[in-house]
Amino acid sequence: MIDSQSYLTFRLHELTYGIETHLVKEIFQLPELTIIPETPGDIIGVLYLRDRTIPVMHLDRRLGQSIQECRLSDRVIVIQWKAIEIGIIVNEVLDVINIESNFLEPEPDYGREHHINTAFINKIATILDTSIILLNTEALIRQPDEVAGVIAEADTLENQALEPEGKAPILSNFFDLYCPQTSEIEQDTFRQRTKELQLPLEIGETDGSIPLAVFSLGKEYLGCDLAVVKEFIDIDKVTPIPCCPKHIVGNINLRGEIIPLVDIRSVIHFAEAEKPATQAIIVQINDISAGIVVDEIFDVVHINQEQLSPTPTGVAAEIKKYFHGMAIYEKNLLSALDLAKIFAEGNLVVG
Repeated sequence: MIDSQSYLTFRLHELTYGIETHLVKEIFQLPELTIIPETPGDIIGVLYLRDRTIPVMHLDRRLGQSIQECRLSDRVIVIQWKAIEIGIIVNEVLDVINIESNFLEPEPDYGREHHINTAFINKIATILDTSIILLNTEALIRQPDEVAGVIAEADTLENQALEPEGKAPILSNFFDLYCPQTSEIEQDTFRQRTKELQLPLEIGETDGSIPLAVFSLGKEYLGCDLAVVKEFIDIDKVTPIPCCPKHIVGNINLRGEIIPLVDIRSVIHFAEAEKPATQAIIVQINDISAGIVVDEIFDVVHINQEQLSPTPTGVAAEIKKYFHGMAIYEKNLLSALDLAKIFAEGNLVVG
């Protein structure tokens, strides 16, 4: 059996990178950061994320490249390695993919050719003519005492600013330093993101949170436990299967493995799709490996169990059992699915 590892892939400029999925805590749009004096060169600021202080690294600087201006479309990926949480700024978050060991190759020259410090590169994966730089997380994250120092300094400055008669220190401006070309409207958007990320959880604490892959079916936002997700894919060629139930879309060939594609709309009583799906989430539930067709894949977020509100009483009991509950995702209502129950009790014949 070939070993494999799940990676979250993302883009920075023209290159594609990957980091182990299990290290990812949250992903969100870049907010305005608080600038802390005398931090390590690659830490460009901190973010007060609910009850945590998160140092934020610009990946350009960490990889030894010239830093480019931050953009409104940039994302922050919060990763945790051992006891350290840190955010990294990237241009675009792509997919979660499962990379088998036979697609990996050492990094003898790739980093040098692209002016990347090779100490931060673990391996190179080549899939469909695309090279993916798999980052060495241990090398990427600084020593714990340096990160702790940044957090302590940030917390001190925040406390000084909150003191009624205290004089807050004058800090450098995030926009002047890292995105001088932004308009007033764009700056307001950055600031609004910061305020939203600082808000405490409405219910419960952050401990015990579960990562959800967020996607849509029609106009509905849904989430499924990232633990069962093997990868996200774009659907290329589907082979129809004669005389199959309506929920079986067909089979796909995923790097030599035949995977059935399943439409779960009928189980949760959603309207039929208006057009063929172009994306799918490959899941592994017990001994079932299948692809769930979706309209769009958005994000990976962490939701605490206590944040989930009960499914509305108006929802029929035979459908309600397939949902863990409801939560808020970017001002939209998100339904958290129980995929294990959907496959076990939803009459989804697969294979």
